[in-house]
Amino acid sequence: MEALENRKRKLIATNNDIMRRVECAKLQGGSASDEVSNWLQDVESMKRKVSDIQKNFEEQKNSWKGLFPNYYNRRKISKESSILTGQVEKLLTDGKFENGVTFEPPPLETNALPTMPIEGKTAELTQQEICNCILGTEKRIIGVHGMGGVGKTTIMRNIHNDLSQQSESKHFDCFIWITVSNDVDVNKLQRKIAKELNIDMKEDDDEDGAARKIFNALKRRKKFLLILDDMWKQFDLVEVGIPIPSEENGCKVVLTTRDKGICGPMQAHAIEVRVLSQDES
Repeated sequence: MEALENRKRKLIATNNDIMRRVECAKLQGGSASDEVSNWLQDVESMKRKVSDIQKNFEEQKNSWKGLFPNYYNRRKISKESSILTGQVEKLLTDGKFENGVTFEPPPLETNALPTMPIEGKTAELTQQEICNCILGTEKRIIGVHGMGGVGKTTIMRNIHNDLSQQSESKHFDCFIWITVSNDVDVNKLQRKIAKELNIDMKEDDDEDGAARKIFNALKRRKKFLLILDDMWKQFDLVEVGIPIPSEENGCKVVLTTRDKGICGPMQAHAIEVRVLSQDES
């Protein structure tokens, strides 16, 4: 019984280590492999079996006090203990997982967004100005503003499609398009981003927990271009979980909004999308 207890302690320690690695991977968008998931289930089953035989052993031991021991029961428990010790040992061997315990997050599919072609010299020049800011090194957060229906989303969809389909010179590791809209709070925005990043977000995840998951997932993606379309109010990027774009990480955030006043508090370089000139209309 002592040998079984020693192996049980080792199995519990190994199980806890693997569960910590799985939880860490989940924060970064990964997941446990099927082999590991099955192993964790087997460990839980084995822990119950070992606890049952240990409980039975203690009950039998107490019943032997002052009486002649039941040698049949002792032999039966000893045999079961020996069998379980071997099974625990096999679980420990199987739990080495030389190929790792988790899957890396799958690469994000960057599909072209449905859009209309840009028309008019004014719109073309504005699109080029925005694109230059995205590909340049000086501006990290860009605010594209203008009245409703002026073409902000169309311009950004065209830029998204152009940059994401450039296989020869890839500027970013991933492209993320989020339609924000006017009724979105921090938690709703976090869940929109989590869905695009394939993050396993739980119903009871609070804003801090969600922010950690998003932050780790985006850090893992390295250079990202995040487009927040149709923003009606400002958000604290850190509060949402978005790493602050910098020259070091090479990331960019672009927001589109009708309200230029949003750009300042978010430290965004403002670019106005103007209506067509009279010659173009």
